[in-house]
Amino acid sequence: MWVLSALLVFLVFVAFVFINNTIRLAINARRREIAIMRLVGASNGFIRGPFLMEGVLEAVIGALLAIIVFGCWRALAASCYGRKHDVLDVCYSSNRYVGV
Repeated sequence: MWVLSALLVFLVFVAFVFINNTIRLAINARRREIAIMRLVGASNGFIRGPFLMEGVLEAVIGALLAIIVFGCWRALAASCYGRKHDVLDVCYSSNRYVGV
C-alpha cells in the first residue's frame, strides 16, 4: 500500500511539473501577443484569461481521456477474469477474491 501511495505522490508531482512547463511554453510562445496587449492597455486579468481557459480545457480533456482509458482497461480485464469478479478486487487481492 505504501508503494501505491508513493507512486501516486510521484505521479502528482510529475503532473504539476508538466503543467508548469506547458504554461511557461505557452507564455513564451505568445510573448509578442502579450506585449501588444499591454501596449493597448489590457489588464493583467484580460491577459491571463486565455491561459487559464487553455489550462482548464486541457485538464478536462486529459481527465476525460484518463477515464476512457481506465474504462477500457477495466472492461478488458473484466472480460479476461470473468464478469463475476471486479477488476479492482483482482488487482488488490493476492490469489483470493476479496469482495464476496
